[in-house]
Amino acid sequence: MRTMAVLAGTMMIGGYVAAAAHGKDAALNGSTWLWYDTPATEFCQGLPLGNGRLGITVFGGPGEERIVLNEESVWSGSTFANDRPGAHKNLPAIRELLLAGKNSEAEALVNRTFTCRGKGSGHGRGANVPFGCYQTLGNLRVRFAGEGPVSEYRRMLDLSSAVATVEFKQGNILHTREHFVSEPDQVGVICYRADQGGQISFELGMDRPERFSTSVVEGDLLMTGTLPDAWSYGEVKRLHARGGLVVDMAWKAGKLISASVTATRGGKVVVLYAGTRKAATLAAGQAVQIL
Repeated sequence: MRTMAVLAGTMMIGGYVAAAAHGKDAALNGSTWLWYDTPATEFCQGLPLGNGRLGITVFGGPGEERIVLNEESVWSGSTFANDRPGAHKNLPAIRELLLAGKNSEAEALVNRTFTCRGKGSGHGRGANVPFGCYQTLGNLRVRFAGEGPVSEYRRMLDLSSAVATVEFKQGNILHTREHFVSEPDQVGVICYRADQGGQISFELGMDRPERFSTSVVEGDLLMTGTLPDAWSYGEVKRLHARGGLVVDMAWKAGKLISASVTATRGGKVVVLYAGTRKAATLAAGQAVQIL
């Protein structure tokens, strides 16, 4: 089983007091704004943000926020031999049937001779076959301590700046919550503001639909999990990671059996694995053995 891990730190969350409202009425009717007067109740109603690798979808709940997390490598499949030798020989016959208007016969011939061998993509159910499918990384849930009725609610997405904003009043307190995803820094950023002091308090949690666990490691909220039907054994050599790091690892029967991190330019390295945290300061070319 392929393992994955995500830190709540991937989402940088901060809060502070704002002296004035954040111009919620400015240009809301312009062509680059989408705005709503209620929170999202399902995924397709959320405000999507991303940088090509990381993605978040903001629901905008005042009392409990749900932010769906996505990352491009969360694919459940694995390699398998699915080529069908000689498939090209049937292409002329398929074309002739289509030109003759015999679409049903052409489709049947395609399905019988021109598709991949084996279970393929599972007829849209790739999660249950080796082909696999893309899966959500999980949910970041933010539970706020504030109570009381909410008024003047507005949920907005500025298409020109890729910033999603949620604004509302709770009592006489104005709350403003901004979200964006940075491409240069490869993080999602959340900023919570209130126009009076002592009004921002919340708890964080993470979950996903299946195969996960959460823990707190030296003050960091960590979620780990596995994806179904991944490579049961194999190795990766010279995997280049951000920060000038090179990773080598091997696994067997779905479990990591060896791993090391080498620094190409030196510096501090922090590795989180199986609920443990290992830190080291490495010189250029030096390695730290994880397993």
